[in-house]
Amino acid sequence: MSRMSWIGRVGVNLIHQEYKFLKVWYEAGAVVFIALLFLFFLQYFFRRRSLPIVGFSIQVIALLLAGLGFWLSMVDFKSDISHRLLKQNFHVGVYLFWFGWACISVYIMAKVKRKMQASIDASKTAEAAL
Repeated sequence: MSRMSWIGRVGVNLIHQEYKFLKVWYEAGAVVFIALLFLFFLQYFFRRRSLPIVGFSIQVIALLLAGLGFWLSMVDFKSDISHRLLKQNFHVGVYLFWFGWACISVYIMAKVKRKMQASIDASKTAEAAL
C-alpha cells in the first residue's frame, strides 16, 4: 500500500492526513498485521467458546464478509476517481488484506470441521458400545 502514486501521496499529505501511515511500508504492514491478528484471535475465540456448528457458521459469515469487502473495495477503486488514482500497487495491498481475512476464515473452518467430525465419530463409537 505504500507504493501509491504521486498524486495519491499529495492527496494523503494535503487532504487525508489521517492516512499518512500508509505512505511508509512498515507502518502500513504493521497496521494490517495487527488487524489480521486481531481478527484471527477474535474468530478463534468464538470457535473455542461456541458449539462446533455455531463456530462453523461464524466462520462462513466472516468469509462472506471478507468476500463482500473485497468486492466493495474493487467497486470503490473502479468508481471513485480519487481511489482510482492511487495506482495498482495500493489496490493490491487492500485486496491482500481481504484475501488474508478469507484465509483466516478458511483455516479456522477447517479446524471446526475436524472438531465436528471428531465429535460425530465419538458419538458413533459411544452408540456402538451400547
